[in-house]
Amino acid sequence: MDVSTLRKASEQEHFPYLAGTVTFIRVSVTDSVIQQAKTKAQKLAMVASAKENDILLAAWPGQWSQDIFVLDNRAEALRSLS
Repeated sequence: MDVSTLRKASEQEHFPYLAGTVTFIRVSVTDSVIQQAKTKAQKLAMVASAKENDILLAAWPGQWSQDIFVLDNRAEALRSLS
């Protein structure tokens, strides 16, 4: 799965990991599972349990449309959610 054309959360000055309007999505290539997380606890559990080859995305609502970001720095996501 090619996510190279998506924006990266790490490239944003302040990514809103904790915002209730931002939903995380985990795509597991090996398990064929797709999950979503909305709350802080769900997001923290998702990032902490994600496998190395899982794809983690975040849907962040913009002014005119929903923007999708790759959660490319899992350590930063965990720090922000802890």
